[in-house]
Amino acid sequence: VAAAAAVPRLRPVHRSLFRGVPATIAWRHRPSTYVVCSDDRTVHPDLQRAMAERTTDRLEWPGGHTPMLTRPAQVADLIGP
Repeated sequence: VAAAAAVPRLRPVHRSLFRGVPATIAWRHRPSTYVVCSDDRTVHPDLQRAMAERTTDRLEWPGGHTPMLTRPAQVADLIGP
């Protein structure tokens, strides 16, 4: 239900998003968590696992690319106080 409501809001991402270089790379200086989505068909889970090697904590959840829609309670628990 939540995913169906989100689909009409999807917009293309502009190419310039991938060209910028941030002044500070937060994960180098702050604790970070990466959630690998094991059923993701957008970013292969093996690539996610490789990217997650840089983070402080790594979790793996079953599900697709958008855990905010498919597992909102788990995401809230993860980022909550």
